[in-house]
Amino acid sequence: MAINDINRKLLSNDFSSIHEHKLVDSVSIDSEEDGIVRLAYHKIDYAVPKIDIFGLIKFKEKQILKNVSGIMYPGLNAIMGPTGSGKTTLLDILAARKDKRYIEGEVLMNDKPRSKQFKCITGYVIQDDCLMGTLSVRENIYFSASLRLRNNMSSKKKRAKVQEAIEKLGLLAVADTKIGTEFARGVSGGERKRTHIAMELVIAPSVLFLDEPTTGLDAFTAVNLMKILKKIGEEGKIIIMAIHQPRYAIFNLFDSITLLSHGRTVYQGTTREAIEYFSSQGYECPARENPADFFLDLIADDEQNYLKNVPVNWPDRYEFSNTLQMRIQTKPKHAIIQLASNAITSTNYASNIFWQTFVVGKRTIRNMIRSPTEFLLQVLISTLFSIVIGLIYFQLKLTPSGLQNRAGAIFLMVTIQVFANQSAIMAFMKEKALFIHENANGYYRVSAYFFANLMIDLFPKRIAPILVGGTIMYFMTGFQREFAKYSIYILTTSVTTIAASGFPLLYGSMVNSFAVASLLTAVTFVTMMIFGGLLVNITTLPTWLQWIQYLSVFRLAIITLSINELKGLTFCYDEFRGLGNGTCHRESISFGNINISTVETGEMYLKEQGIPYENEFDLWAGVAGLFCYACILLILTYVLLRIVKKEK
Repeated sequence: MAINDINRKLLSNDFSSIHEHKLVDSVSIDSEEDGIVRLAYHKIDYAVPKIDIFGLIKFKEKQILKNVSGIMYPGLNAIMGPTGSGKTTLLDILAARKDKRYIEGEVLMNDKPRSKQFKCITGYVIQDDCLMGTLSVRENIYFSASLRLRNNMSSKKKRAKVQEAIEKLGLLAVADTKIGTEFARGVSGGERKRTHIAMELVIAPSVLFLDEPTTGLDAFTAVNLMKILKKIGEEGKIIIMAIHQPRYAIFNLFDSITLLSHGRTVYQGTTREAIEYFSSQGYECPARENPADFFLDLIADDEQNYLKNVPVNWPDRYEFSNTLQMRIQTKPKHAIIQLASNAITSTNYASNIFWQTFVVGKRTIRNMIRSPTEFLLQVLISTLFSIVIGLIYFQLKLTPSGLQNRAGAIFLMVTIQVFANQSAIMAFMKEKALFIHENANGYYRVSAYFFANLMIDLFPKRIAPILVGGTIMYFMTGFQREFAKYSIYILTTSVTTIAASGFPLLYGSMVNSFAVASLLTAVTFVTMMIFGGLLVNITTLPTWLQWIQYLSVFRLAIITLSINELKGLTFCYDEFRGLGNGTCHRESISFGNINISTVETGEMYLKEQGIPYENEFDLWAGVAGLFCYACILLILTYVLLRIVKKEK
């Protein structure tokens, strides 16, 4: 029997095949006898607090869905309604992408609660395509196949699956064309959308969810895309989509529609029966008018004007009609309890964490190689700044002014290294949407993404500019040319960079706004710079403020670099420097009532700045502090990435 015939039979009013004596834990039809895949939802309520503080304090719940029920069979199932009616919310609940704390009711797959692997075995295509622009169509699809198909499946079979998906979605002509970035043009919008769908179809999901699949597409491309989805539905897949106002050619392809208004069901059934239902209510769809437009006009907020001030409450009409009761049987309480005990609590991935880290890391490397602009700019800017600072402080002398200039050079080195990490926000925020989508769809674990990007993306992008620019700056300024001191300098600046990069990553994980994350990072860096020790002498601050220095990345870096460079050096005016051995004659020069010593040691300066320097531990305390800072920030970033909402 064809899928269309099955849909017409199951979604019609002929329910002679319903086995009512088997409805204790099933929806209308016994799955073992008819073998038809279906997804049903019963009495779904969804209310979220307008204010939610860490899940502990909640204020003013907003009801988004109320008592919504329905059933979806293989084919094209559309969820329609005016803006704000709850279409996407219902789609996300069916796809297990909403916080279950706020959901009441039940969702059954083949008459049983959804399994723990539900998100891994179903596909979800979001409204805004999330694809890696530097990869080709084939590479993006293969990335999905590599992670979401079984580990024991050979690479050859995975590539065959990818080729099958490419052919099915009509992507052969652009299979090896890159998706495209802001710097390089790639495939068209329709081809991007089909690529995204192919990435989900490569795992052969029983259910495919799509949120506004025609957004941004022209009419011709939209119709062709829906025809492809229609063919996929005819192969036995349940295609569920939220769509706003489709044209007639698209509406005519739907096997069933669900109409929502203010979070309540107005109608759920076949498209043919929808016209008959509204006709039975006294509202005949005019000839040559798009039924989708007609339905939405009836249930829109301005329905009073459309119906000449005749009030109509469509949700109440439908709830009290026999149609809904015939389609969805009321479930006993124990079924809801059973759902709660079997609710999705974890996700079983098709591949292990080591393979996921390898695949994500491989993609990251490929992305860096194909889009080197950001990396090269960082190296170039770091080099230019280093040369400028090197020229300003070129070959510093061992004079009092040389001591002051050394302190200034160290401060500028740290400042550049810290503030350069603000660029990490843009890169992180750009990939955050991609990460949320892929993790929600069961591509990989959070830990796999985190470690792959930490090892392959974060460290090279941050450390390489330091090795280039920092080395230039070190030798141009005339710092001590000892390998041990140079090594400590490179180590300190590298750890400083990693610690500083933790702040934009942390704030980027906390908020979704690039502007807010940038502002928080800038405020944090400026505050730390104030307590760095150069702009204000820490020893002159009140005792209750001095502790802030230990929270400053600037201060910790400056302490280590200052001890490394200044300890053991003697600074005096050239005319008082002895000949041969470089020693200084300690004398006092009088300028009026002021006596100035001709000799100043690095230790004297360190003491004036409140920097401990007596033993070896004092040198490494700053490095240890920076390392702990980096670890704490990166761990917090990882934790936030785990708890961030992944509804898409």
